[in-house]
Amino acid sequence: MSWRPAALLPLIFALTACAEGGSRGSGISTAVLGNVQTVQAAVVRARTAVEGIRVTVEGTGAHGQTDASGHFTVQGGFAGLISLVFELPNGGGQARIALNVPAAGRLTLNNVTIDADSEEASAETQDVDFEGIIDGVYCRSLTMALVSSQERPGNAADRYTLQLDTSTVRDSQGNPVACADIPEGARATVEGMVNPDGTFGDATVQLED
Repeated sequence: MSWRPAALLPLIFALTACAEGGSRGSGISTAVLGNVQTVQAAVVRARTAVEGIRVTVEGTGAHGQTDASGHFTVQGGFAGLISLVFELPNGGGQARIALNVPAAGRLTLNNVTIDADSEEASAETQDVDFEGIIDGVYCRSLTMALVSSQERPGNAADRYTLQLDTSTVRDSQGNPVACADIPEGARATVEGMVNPDGTFGDATVQLED
């Protein structure tokens, strides 16, 4: 699967991340992982620019730290709209990025840039992988709504729009499924990317029995 560059999620995610995201306390295990490629800061040692950066889901105890190559993993009971905070070592500043993470899913941030001066972070692309329930199929607009399998259909805080025009839906035998034949309420695994507008696209949707 080839990925197109993706920008930050819309500003509304940043404004609502603290209000609707954070820890669910439901025993779920959600993961955000990726790699920091570039650090822009007034005070930073070039040799350790991508190492030792603390990565935290704001408002929760979930955190991780970048290794010598800038890779990190943060795992915990968070989901939905969150704010991921990057804290540079030795008081070098911090930056954050707003994300929408499916419950019990995995979101991968590729080639993160940290700008400690503006306190903003961005990723070249975002890949998403989760198990969901189809909550609506809209063939006229070629979109489909899903919720994480950890949430009830109709929960707006954990509802995601997938662009069918750039995605492929297959049944449990691997056969392509036309839009009109996609069953609402079915469970499916989704592997795709996050578009600049926060929708999912370029995805493979595998229906389960």
